[in-house]
Amino acid sequence: MKVAVVYGNDGSDVRIAKTCRTLAGLGHEVHFIGWDRRPDLEKQVDLPGVTLHVVEHRVPHRRSTVSGQLAFTKHAIRTLLKVRPHVVHAVNEDNVLRIGALKGIAYRRLICDVFDSHLDKSSDASWPVRAVVSGLVAGTRWWSDRLIATDDVRFETFGAFRSKTVVIGNYPSDPGAEWAQLMPTGPAKVFASGTLSHSRGLEQLLQAADRVPDVRIVAAGWAADDFAANEFLNHPSVEFLGQLTPAESLQVAAECDALVAMYVPTCRNHILASPNKIYDALSVGRPVIINAEAKVSEWVTRYDVGFACPYTDSASLAGFLGTLLNRRRTLPEYARRARSLFQSGYSWEAMEDRLRDLYATWEPAASPPINPSLPTAESISSAIPTNPAHRRAA
Repeated sequence: MKVAVVYGNDGSDVRIAKTCRTLAGLGHEVHFIGWDRRPDLEKQVDLPGVTLHVVEHRVPHRRSTVSGQLAFTKHAIRTLLKVRPHVVHAVNEDNVLRIGALKGIAYRRLICDVFDSHLDKSSDASWPVRAVVSGLVAGTRWWSDRLIATDDVRFETFGAFRSKTVVIGNYPSDPGAEWAQLMPTGPAKVFASGTLSHSRGLEQLLQAADRVPDVRIVAAGWAADDFAANEFLNHPSVEFLGQLTPAESLQVAAECDALVAMYVPTCRNHILASPNKIYDALSVGRPVIINAEAKVSEWVTRYDVGFACPYTDSASLAGFLGTLLNRRRTLPEYARRARSLFQSGYSWEAMEDRLRDLYATWEPAASPPINPSLPTAESISSAIPTNPAHRRAA
């Protein structure tokens, strides 16, 4: 079956990369339609067997601009009209809005994979904005044939659309038991990775580290705002490793004493967040640090797999950091327990079966016929000027 994955990312996003690789491994012909927002930066894109259609349009800190959104929309429409897949796998509601009108024209089936719902992201906006977003989100969920939620908590927020929703967790591939058996050496170290921004608890982490001088912060990923680029990465307690592959990131995590997964609790999206770092930590037998406002912190506390404190409580965070060296004595026992929990159903291998079953419900059908009265890729290409770069992964 021919599948097109549509997402405003360059292909380096860990979750979407796992999805693409799994679909390709199941024998589907996979096309990734994306947007490289920082073509000047080196990236780790590992999508073997996946055809990449990535438009290059630079925006600061990988954010968004009107011109960028228009360029990506044109690129996605044009590519779908050329590829004409059986299924479009659109990430988040904005991409359903972007290409939804082509259903029945350029493709037959539509999946909306909800990483971060715009309804949750706009929960702190004014009521007129929330009302508009709510209507748009409901429309995209009605228009989609199937929906994917990242966890059971998000699933419950889908309301009347739960009957066509499947939960596919954002879990890492199993790295094996070897890294969990490694023991960190030297000063106590905490690992902050992925999107590095002020809203991910970086200021609170620095404040806590200043109270515990012997603690080091190991960071990897990309600076998403000025605070991360100018203050966090230049702090004397921080060692920045740049961008790493998922495997490299897990290896670094195993060399640290704890992983950080904090989200400023200003909107429902952050409160309902289910960070993959929780499960990364489980896979290598390390505790996770999370803010208590996040709903998933209840799960972390229940299974005793980390530390939770209020987002702004840097004093409590410092207290936990100060115990990391002593915790190394019991870390081997903790690592075995964490690995056992991870293998009970929190690995990507467990989620691959759900993704396979989701696509197995649709028999491959012929691509939608081209209607000569409808727009083609060529007729659209002049609408919005852009310079797409098409690449194929090795």
